[in-house]
Amino acid sequence: IRSVVKRLGDAVTADFVTLTLFERDTRATAQTFYMTGEPGAGFQVAQNRVTPEQLAGLEGDAGSRWIALEAEGPVPFFLEQARERGMRHAFFEPISWRGTTCGAIVLGYLPGSQTTDEEKQRAREIADRVAVAVASAWRDEQLYVQAGHSFGAGNWHIILRHILPTIAAPLIVLYTTRLGGVIHTYQKYDPLTF
Repeated sequence: IRSVVKRLGDAVTADFVTLTLFERDTRATAQTFYMTGEPGAGFQVAQNRVTPEQLAGLEGDAGSRWIALEAEGPVPFFLEQARERGMRHAFFEPISWRGTTCGAIVLGYLPGSQTTDEEKQRAREIADRVAVAVASAWRDEQLYVQAGHSFGAGNWHIILRHILPTIAAPLIVLYTTRLGGVIHTYQKYDPLTF
């Protein structure tokens, strides 16, 4: 997700980029991922509570569009981070799969940002491509688990036989690097144990 947000920010002239994804089990919560321009802050994640009305509004009007962000008044949850950082207009691209909204991309622009028609078209095209890619990844993960359940596999079977082998390589690298620190610490205090 971090690389998607960073690359999207590099590809468009937006001043602020967010990627909001709904939780897989419940769509009453969503996470908004974004990069801050502040030194030392880097990549951030904000938790959002999603009301049924907000969800219905998002799914009822699932088209991409440019939105003016007013300084005061309510805004949809997926635009909160952009407005808090002073953005005054934004491009919104919903992420949907089979009529179900699974997230949103927001490209925010500061007041006075001059965006040409060509840049707006480029932002629209890139956001659309990223939305399709994210929806495909969301779909693939959903299908993967559903396929296991449809063949009668339980949760532990799916975790142990399919998910764990997928994440094994990063775990091995992580624990291998940590093992060096443990050996170093043990070696430092070993002369004290005799």
